[in-house]
Amino acid sequence: MQNIQLQYSLLFTLVLVFNLNAQIITGNKPDIEVKNASFNSIYSDFGAFQYSDNMLVFTSAKNVKTRKQRKWKNNEEPFLNIYSIVGSEESFFDDKIFNKKDKFKYHVSSVTFNKNRTLMYFTANDLLSKRSVVKKEKSRLKIYFATLINNEWQNIKEVPFNSELYSTGHPYLAPNEKELYFVSDRPGGFGLTDIYKVNILANNSFSEVINLGSEINTAKKEMFPFVDEDNFLYFSSNGNKPGLDDLDIYYANLNADSLKVLNAGIPINSGADDFAFFKINGKEAGYFSSDRIGGKGGDDIYSFKGDFKEKTICNKELTFRFRDSKTLKVVEEVSFYSESPTGNISNQENSANGIYKITQDCALEKIKISAFSQKYVPFKKEVLINDNKLNFDFFLEKDIRAEKLVKVVNNKLQIIIGDIYFAYNKFTISPSSEPKIEKLIKIMQEYPEIKIKISSHTDSRGSEAYNLKLSQKRARAIQEYIKAKGISGGRLLYEGIGEKEILNKCVNKVKCSKEEHLMNRRTTFVIIE
Repeated sequence: MQNIQLQYSLLFTLVLVFNLNAQIITGNKPDIEVKNASFNSIYSDFGAFQYSDNMLVFTSAKNVKTRKQRKWKNNEEPFLNIYSIVGSEESFFDDKIFNKKDKFKYHVSSVTFNKNRTLMYFTANDLLSKRSVVKKEKSRLKIYFATLINNEWQNIKEVPFNSELYSTGHPYLAPNEKELYFVSDRPGGFGLTDIYKVNILANNSFSEVINLGSEINTAKKEMFPFVDEDNFLYFSSNGNKPGLDDLDIYYANLNADSLKVLNAGIPINSGADDFAFFKINGKEAGYFSSDRIGGKGGDDIYSFKGDFKEKTICNKELTFRFRDSKTLKVVEEVSFYSESPTGNISNQENSANGIYKITQDCALEKIKISAFSQKYVPFKKEVLINDNKLNFDFFLEKDIRAEKLVKVVNNKLQIIIGDIYFAYNKFTISPSSEPKIEKLIKIMQEYPEIKIKISSHTDSRGSEAYNLKLSQKRARAIQEYIKAKGISGGRLLYEGIGEKEILNKCVNKVKCSKEEHLMNRRTTFVIIE
């Protein structure tokens, strides 16, 4: 990172010490593939950013033979500028970004774009048309932004939180396009350079500057912030290894309740300076920069493939409680089962407070649960899980069979409400039968998913055809009574059986008492769904 050090000796007064023996890096990751990019030059190349599927934008001090370049007297190399590579063809990108009248006189680097590539932030010293209020050798780094208009980057402006008294640079626009991260050596930080952010407000305005805090920033230097689509912050620091000054790449999950900064490990990091990390959206691949041994120039761009992040075990606790759907009282005697998508099954029996707890892997988004309790309908459900929903209350329905409201008769599940009889040759519901039908209505109100079939029977007196019609009228009369109480007709089928199912000896031409004939003038209620 030699040329970058020289650049920021003006900007950040950085002094980075290269130490070949400084390979105290956590976590060797042998499955990570790292390659030196083919387009590196003998000069400094760093800060690769994927502009599109086939275009990569990066910063370089490379020598461009097609135009006269000014050189920096500190190292006699060209000033840093922005380049691109399209497929295998390199082109000078700066000509396409700025109008000639807006050319920057000194370094230009660290570019970042919005998703539709209509807004760009970048780092530079001073515009050619503007002189710094302090001497050039103390020129400060600044962040600028530009808008794409008619395929040209125009309306180049400074961000309002720049200053002539300290440096501001390394911008990165977060994927949500609501936050801009950057680096500064402004007063009030924790170290030589800290990582900050601003919230992007309406009309290209910004919030107050926010320091990311001591969990991220150290007493030394933090640089080159990058935030991926999962809200992981990647950055470079030389403040996490006592006595050593080489930069390493670190990362932290900004969504976590408490930030934990982790070292990316070998081979992402080395005994040299490793910095300017970029991850391709949706892939475990990307680019970083390093001045490690074996490169082509002062700083080189390297590609990587593979996931180096530490896999953490989630101890997120989920709680489930079951209540009676009518009384809302907690049901304590429950056999509780949970099954994860990976097939792991656990079970718990009974709970004094009705609460059942399990731990859930952060990577899983759903889990199947089952609950069984005497006198209740078995409960099964697939539960979706997110950070905002960790406690669940479910309601158990009483099983009407357990309450002895139903029984199996001739392989049919019947609701038992007592006998409903009709007067001889009548289909009018008697006052004595109404309380029994009201009991049926209450059951259907409490269990709104069941459907029944009303089956009416007659005795054998009269013709078979007449009895069939009479039984149909009796079943229809009960259906209409129940419908009038608010039960949907779609839950009420009815049929007339007539004299086809006589319960006793009282068939045609058999002499029976009134009481014996009455047994056959009945109505049954069968649960069909």
